[in-house]
Amino acid sequence: MTKKTVVTITIPVFLIIVAVAAMAALRVRRSLTTNTEYFTQIIEEGPLQKVINATGSVQTVVTVPVGSQVSGQVQELFADFNSVVKRGQLLAKLDPRNLEAAVANKPNYPSSQLSLGKLYLLDGQTAEALTCLEKALALNPRDPAVYAALASAYRKAGDTEKAQATLAKLAELNHAQAEKIRTGTGETKASYGGTASQHP
Repeated sequence: MTKKTVVTITIPVFLIIVAVAAMAALRVRRSLTTNTEYFTQIIEEGPLQKVINATGSVQTVVTVPVGSQVSGQVQELFADFNSVVKRGQLLAKLDPRNLEAAVANKPNYPSSQLSLGKLYLLDGQTAEALTCLEKALALNPRDPAVYAALASAYRKAGDTEKAQATLAKLAELNHAQAEKIRTGTGETKASYGGTASQHP
């Protein structure tokens, strides 16, 4: 092959490669630019509105399970499905009549007193809550749930001294119970409420 033949073949091949690269670059550039639509309208006073059409399903950003410390029938509902709520906001009010009837029927039943006390506490009826919770404590002085609820009631009532004393008693009870469980012998260990239970 002569030098003239090589030049004759190389120049057209080089020109074809440059042309193909230029067409590819032009095509890529056109695909990157978006077609923008502009709307014009006569200026007038009023609210601005932009409409966006989309398909798909709407997903929540955060989903939070909600529960109650006390069970019962809902008397009032302050929030509904998909309502925007804030921390500490009252969502529902339970009907206290069933618990009040249970306490009236069995006034010496500590768990009824505790449940009614918690319900009163959640409803902001601190004096009634204290009455029920103090009676629950007198009926079952080894129940840690009573101490926890009673400390909250004292704190809401503004009696921080009694709240601290109640929490100290709760800590003492928890420590004693943990020690009893730790040193339990054989198959029988003490349960949290102070009674013995069998473990396989």
